[in-house]
Amino acid sequence: MKKIKPQNWLIISHAFNMDGRAASQTITDKIPHLIEQGITPHVISSPTGTKSKTHPHYQVWSLAPSGLRFEIRHWLKKLFISKINYRILLFCVDLVLLPFILIEKINRSRNNHWAWWFFVVKKGCRIAQKTQFDVIYSTGGSYAAHIAAAQLKKKLNLPWICEIHDPLVEPTTTPSQEDHLYKIEQMICDQADMPFWFTEAALRSAQLRHPKLGNKGKCFIPGADKPKTPIPEYTPNALMSISHFGSLASDRNLKALFNALASLSSHYDDMKLQLCIFGGHIDEVTSETIKQYRNKVKVKVFERFNFDPINNISGRARVIAEMYKTDVLYLEHGETNYCREYIPSKLYEYLWTGRPILGRIHENEQLCNILNNEGHICVDSNDSASLENHIKALYEEWLSTGLIKGTTPESKYTSKSCVQELLESFKKIY
Repeated sequence: MKKIKPQNWLIISHAFNMDGRAASQTITDKIPHLIEQGITPHVISSPTGTKSKTHPHYQVWSLAPSGLRFEIRHWLKKLFISKINYRILLFCVDLVLLPFILIEKINRSRNNHWAWWFFVVKKGCRIAQKTQFDVIYSTGGSYAAHIAAAQLKKKLNLPWICEIHDPLVEPTTTPSQEDHLYKIEQMICDQADMPFWFTEAALRSAQLRHPKLGNKGKCFIPGADKPKTPIPEYTPNALMSISHFGSLASDRNLKALFNALASLSSHYDDMKLQLCIFGGHIDEVTSETIKQYRNKVKVKVFERFNFDPINNISGRARVIAEMYKTDVLYLEHGETNYCREYIPSKLYEYLWTGRPILGRIHENEQLCNILNNEGHICVDSNDSASLENHIKALYEEWLSTGLIKGTTPESKYTSKSCVQELLESFKKIY
């Protein structure tokens, strides 16, 4: 792709450079490719992530007390203080902020980042007095980034690229015209020059709700680049490992997987299979299911992998290394309406490993097509028999050949290709 003329982009991302956070990875992975194309990124983020040394990076705090508490909590974690000191300091912060958080919750039922945009706008205007920007680029997680971008677009008269990660409005529902997230989505569709979503279904839904969006809305798959860190060579484990990576919740739990494993175990005298759970927090449904099947299913739960200061390895790199070591990667999609318009970002890291991926997917045709086209397994969330049968087939193959072959460890879904698509589309407008 032909490089564009040198430009300065003002990038707004609350979670920028937060180790292991999907909301961070989708933008931080793009930065090297933007720089390669002649773009200098000037990032405004919260103080929760590591400050970049390769490009201008400004960190601002939230105005609201709940957001301030969230940011202080993660800022303290970066100091690598002892757990006791961390808890003492956080307790002191809670004592000071609690009355203000209660007042905030009484008056507003929004997420804790809602007011972050206020200081972002002030900071953006100050930076713009010294730097001539060409583009404003806002990226979720936090919708406060989009509010800030809309304000800065008006003040600086600049084109606005808006990256929406997850659906703002629940699919198949008719939101109230006064719904806060609906109004933010409407603002994006009306004012952003090139808003884009990560799934085709999310884009189509936004177009139906907001006809003014028209063809300026895009879908770009975020992808993930090949890991740069040394990757361990795969060898079959002593127990076949099925590993789940990422967050769990009451509506995205591992109960169906446990049911399948418990049922399968009754067919073997001593099934040599172990479920490995990476990500730290175990939701209540999964926790109760672990207790229910503790005599039938072998389980190993790992704490959240954070930055290793001794070996200078990021939490994300440590997690990816574990992905390469497992026998089977499991993708639990969830069972809510949002699943129709959402693809877990860890899928794109899974695709680089060459390990078999078993995905339990809920009503998402695009996600199923990606898995099937790349030679992996897609199981409908309502088909428990199929889930068990596929696990059995994988287990029999592991007993026979060790699943050594896996799939070809090359992926076409990369951050680089996403940036190329993004810039090609944007050049047609500006």
